[in-house]
Amino acid sequence: MSTNNTIVDFSGQGLKLDNASDAQKIADSISNESSNLVTINLEGNTLGIEAAELIGQSLEKASKLRFALLKDLFTGRLKTEIPDALKHLTNGILKANAKLEELDLSDNAFGPIGMKALVDFLGSESCSELKVLKLNNNGLGVQGSTLLSTVVDKLTKLEVLICGRNRLENEGSIAMSKSLQKLSNLTRLEMFQNGIRFEGMKEISLALQSNKNLVELNLNDNTMTDEGAKLIADGLKFLSKLKVANFGDCLTRTKGFKSILDALIESKALNSTLTELILNGNEIKGADAGQYFIQIVSKLSDRSLKIDLSSNCFGERTVNRIQEELNGKINLVLDDDEGDEDEKDSDVEEKVNKLIRSPDTTLDDLCSQIINLSIESFDQSEQKVPEKILKQSEELLAATSTKTTSSFNVASSLLVHMGLLKREEDGKYKQINDLRGPFLTLKNLSPKLDRTQKDVLQTFIGNKPNKLVDETGKFKTQLMQSLFI
Repeated sequence: MSTNNTIVDFSGQGLKLDNASDAQKIADSISNESSNLVTINLEGNTLGIEAAELIGQSLEKASKLRFALLKDLFTGRLKTEIPDALKHLTNGILKANAKLEELDLSDNAFGPIGMKALVDFLGSESCSELKVLKLNNNGLGVQGSTLLSTVVDKLTKLEVLICGRNRLENEGSIAMSKSLQKLSNLTRLEMFQNGIRFEGMKEISLALQSNKNLVELNLNDNTMTDEGAKLIADGLKFLSKLKVANFGDCLTRTKGFKSILDALIESKALNSTLTELILNGNEIKGADAGQYFIQIVSKLSDRSLKIDLSSNCFGERTVNRIQEELNGKINLVLDDDEGDEDEKDSDVEEKVNKLIRSPDTTLDDLCSQIINLSIESFDQSEQKVPEKILKQSEELLAATSTKTTSSFNVASSLLVHMGLLKREEDGKYKQINDLRGPFLTLKNLSPKLDRTQKDVLQTFIGNKPNKLVDETGKFKTQLMQSLFI
């Protein structure tokens, strides 16, 4: 604990304050400083009803209180305890006729019942000068956020609102955004991780148009889709002071990505003020998206700008091209790209073609590639192997005829690479975790197999006990049926 003329700070001490006796030290510190107390910080302790009542009483003379930092105060408390504890704390501030500038109640899981206890306080004179309201991770849900929306529009001096991780969803975000449309002084708005979808984004876009002083906007980890991204982009054009925009993990996809980039060009003010744009993890795909990004950035004014495009799906070649062409133009973050499916398909096709054409390719190489492709490309959700891979497997199988005169060798090599036959070089089985992909591929290849190859596969797959084979269930059954034909 440290006290001076303006601060009482018990933050981070992990105190368990159940009753008045437990809270006496804090109450005494507040009382001793009440005539000049500006800030109280109780973050990271846990407060019961009796303890909160005593602390609330000690605040009744703190008329100069401006900053109430009450974050993470109720760990281990019942939800039914929290509303009364909140009432005691806020009643003390009300009785002091203090006018807060900042109220931080983040990381208190009080939910809708806690918000019921706060609504009157937020609408009181004690919050008429409020500039910063932090309600992050409070479990408000739709009901709690709808209650909050009934008083937010009365906070006419509000500059910062942080309301992330509250499960607002569409209904709650719409109610909140309609209230925010009545404000005009916001400089920072954070509504991340709230399950907001397209309908909610529509109202948020209108709120942006009313709050033209926004400097920082954080909508991370909601679900815009391309339609919602277009609406948010329309709202961005009204923000002439915006410096930071966080739309990471919002599923903007490529079309929504382009809409946001368009806003940078269409708004000269936004073009000149924005310093950081976060668009990581948005399923932005392919060479076309990369080329569009290059074109837009080339038109931007030369200045310090950071753009984060990590964890998208541009593909290796497109990532390299973006980095080469925009080298030094902006501060670009392009880490952990997940690859472009078309580019991956093209790379696989090229690899297969090279393998087939090369005189150095062995029978083992071809059979290994058939099995590996089927394992790597197997779609767990759809439970299938892509048609492109099946076609390439047929080409690989056809090429095996040029590498051996014995069809038995082809079947044996396939079995080795499925881990069903020991390798000659070390007498061990290859370790495989899932045979569903290979079995589907072999079923597709069965019309191309001769009788000897089918008989060998039947013997090792159908007649020998094997846990991994049996775990494939219907895939084994379907393969066996195709091999009997």
